[in-house]
Amino acid sequence: MKQKIATQYLGVPITVKLFTNEISSGTRLYFQVGPSLNIPIGTRINGNKFFTDPVTGKENKASDYVYFVDADIMAGAGVEYQLAKSTKLFAGINYQRGLVNIDHYFESTRGFKDVTIKNSGVALDLGIKF
Repeated sequence: MKQKIATQYLGVPITVKLFTNEISSGTRLYFQVGPSLNIPIGTRINGNKFFTDPVTGKENKASDYVYFVDADIMAGAGVEYQLAKSTKLFAGINYQRGLVNIDHYFESTRGFKDVTIKNSGVALDLGIKF
């Protein structure tokens, strides 16, 4: 049986953002690297907040399937352009690779030893600083 686990996280990046010198007038590149701590704020399995295990017949909260905290490593790069004295536009891309096996249910409750669930993602950062 397939399960689609969808979890929303509140992420707290603990990163360092390093800027280059200007590559052209008002334009700088940046590189960002470091860990991120993530706390799940909502979990659904197959679109539902509760899931009935087909083997045991027991209904569980979807949040019981993942651990309370997740951690990943983040690496990214982008460009920042100065529009005015204190206004800057930026655009970048970053990659986040999960470090923690967030499986809480299959290993501890069902006894499966070969299940690993790790989060990974790619994000596009666009914004304005003023």
